[in-house]
Amino acid sequence: MHIFSIRKTTFTVFSTILLILYSFTPTLSAQEEITQVQFQKLFKAEANKTKIIHINGGWCIPCFVMLPYVDYLNKHKTENIELTVILTTRARSKRDPNKTFIAWCAKRNITLNFYTVSGKMGENGLPDTIPMTYFMFSDSNLHRIVGWTDYHKEFLLKYVKKDATKTVEEVKHLYGEDKRSKKLLFGGNTYDLSTSKLWKLEGSNGAIRTGVYVNKGELVNITARGKILCGNTSEYITPKGISPDVFKKYNHIESANHGTLIAGILDESKESLLQKEIVGKKATFIAQKSGKLYLAVNDKVYQDNAGFFEGTIKRYVPAKE
Repeated sequence: MHIFSIRKTTFTVFSTILLILYSFTPTLSAQEEITQVQFQKLFKAEANKTKIIHINGGWCIPCFVMLPYVDYLNKHKTENIELTVILTTRARSKRDPNKTFIAWCAKRNITLNFYTVSGKMGENGLPDTIPMTYFMFSDSNLHRIVGWTDYHKEFLLKYVKKDATKTVEEVKHLYGEDKRSKKLLFGGNTYDLSTSKLWKLEGSNGAIRTGVYVNKGELVNITARGKILCGNTSEYITPKGISPDVFKKYNHIESANHGTLIAGILDESKESLLQKEIVGKKATFIAQKSGKLYLAVNDKVYQDNAGFFEGTIKRYVPAKE
């Protein structure tokens, strides 16, 4: 009788613990496969409401990196925010197509409800680039951010409650950053992320010091977006620039597109440019010399320019074996 009571009590306690653990086990709940019609409805502006539509995938590193920030927003968003998450599916195994993805999220206590979309997104009338977030404001203005930049993360965190506001670094620490996001394979070699920062270049300034010092052999990754109005073209251009044929005489790098984003490594002590690189919307290159990193618009006559470019700079060092 005594032994039975102990066993019964033990079983009851064990069952209670299991019930508690089960109740708090992080889960990802797929609502339904979204259609093009449903997707379009998400972009109808509503009074006093900001709609945030985040499109993610369960396999690429940038997608994994962005999920903690989306989850944090979901748990701490203000009342006027409507968040919708769309997950693109891709088979991980025959038994469970999202097994790895769900396990990764569960480990970080990420709990999101999401719509799914199978196959190629473009075939469903949806954008084919991820991770991507749309912000539909009540005045019908639409803002879109693509990628896994700090700018993207910071923009999401703008919509959490004031008493829950966190910086990118705090959220990163809260969830634990995926180590794979700090690795980059380039030219057959592996590099570790050392520096990551945002930058902004006003068209009328022509060039900026980025504050990043690179050593010979390190890897530099630069992304850019935005538009600049070049005075000698009378049109807004993206970081890709426009054909240099007519404007060669105005270019810092004659062969590069006019108005494109370019980078340089400078030895300030000798005021000499050690290396030039054409960046455009994105570029990755190895530093041939050590020096300070500069960014510039490929336009010598910049005083009459307007608009701006902005983006991220990541500096990688050779990985230790």
